[in-house]
Amino acid sequence: MADDLTARCKAAVMELVRHPDNKYCADCRAKGPRWASASLGVFMCIRCSGIHRNLGVHISFVRSCTLDDWNPKQVRVMQKWGNRRANLYWEANVPESAYVPNEHDDTSTVERFVRDKYERRKYVLRDNAGAIVDPKDFLATAPEAKKEKKAKKEKKAKKEKEKKAAAAPDPFASGPAPSAALAARSAAARAAAA
Repeated sequence: MADDLTARCKAAVMELVRHPDNKYCADCRAKGPRWASASLGVFMCIRCSGIHRNLGVHISFVRSCTLDDWNPKQVRVMQKWGNRRANLYWEANVPESAYVPNEHDDTSTVERFVRDKYERRKYVLRDNAGAIVDPKDFLATAPEAKKEKKAKKEKKAKKEKEKKAAAAPDPFASGPAPSAALAARSAAARAAAA
């Protein structure tokens, strides 16, 4: 049973890493990431995975998409975030003057950017007062979250409607059919009049 769950979790992660939003490393944009931060919900290349390991597990818990076992909680984090959504949050305030590294940059350049991004929270999404937006609030207000919430609400309303329809008494289920009842009353009325 546990092996089956582990296999399903790993399969889910492999499906997520193949999604177009996760096709490139979240930090240096190298193609084909095979590592992930199960705490941040991002996929990354092997070089950036080493940088993330150096941040410490309190910031980024690194897993191999193919070699490590995954649990359902970690998979849910990856499903909620993914690289595109995570970068909308973590890179929301990257100034135009800032250098965003690419896969060809040296490791120290990439590390400086990654530390600024996750450890120092230099570019993170902020509210109008300049306070850091809580990641849960961001996820709840992301356009995808609104669509998911609307779909869930519609599905729930449909189920309730079906439930009410199933619980409503069928007017034709008991007693004679309306036409037979009408005929019986008519016959009774004629007999009383005669």
